[in-house]
Amino acid sequence: MKKLLILLSAILLLVGCGSTSSGPQSATPAPTVSMAVNPTEIDEGESATLTWTTTNATSVEIEGLPDATSPSGVIVVTPTTTTAYTIRALGPGGTSAPLVLTLTVNFAIPPIPGSSDDDHDGVSNLIDICPFTPSGTDVDGVGCPVPMTGVVTATVTWDLPTQYTDGTLIEQAALDNLVTRIYMKTTPEAFVEVLDLPIGESAYGATSLIISDVTVTLGQTYYFSARAHVAPEGPWSEFAPKVEHTWPTP
Repeated sequence: MKKLLILLSAILLLVGCGSTSSGPQSATPAPTVSMAVNPTEIDEGESATLTWTTTNATSVEIEGLPDATSPSGVIVVTPTTTTAYTIRALGPGGTSAPLVLTLTVNFAIPPIPGSSDDDHDGVSNLIDICPFTPSGTDVDGVGCPVPMTGVVTATVTWDLPTQYTDGTLIEQAALDNLVTRIYMKTTPEAFVEVLDLPIGESAYGATSLIISDVTVTLGQTYYFSARAHVAPEGPWSEFAPKVEHTWPTP
């Protein structure tokens, strides 16, 4: 009997040593995700960069970006409107909570048609009638260069006329008594004494005249012509051929 008890005790001890405690199994960790957008605000037509990383994930889902599935990645986006990007991480432990980032897109305000100033002279294209004024030029209210004036001295020479306005020849003896009037115009049209005032008058028989203190627009072409008559009240000659001259701007 004593041997039987010893044997049963040994069996129970072996059974007890061979048993294991199963206890609760370890849970698979849930995936997590983080994402950044740089910059967070762009103007229409510009781009931004999305960057994301995960833990315990095998892939991601980004709404609106079906090709972006890697557990971590970088992608350049160019949305046309303000866009919210929602990302979720997927793994053996399930799906992460959604993470939402917003990229703000600012719309460019189009200018009023014609309101820009292409030649940068301070006058809108809407009223600029001289649209290609060089930079730095002083302009008037409609965008045209302000004329630069100068006071100059002009020396005008001419040949003595040979006939009167009626076509008759001027006698050689009358040449010494010819007084010549000088006219100046800004257009090459014919000179008309009734409409055009002379700027100077020569002495008898002279063929040149210095005209001082004449105010001109620099860069403007002027046309000079002369006609003579026998002093004091003789008939007038034809106009001499026009001569043109331009005083340059500084």
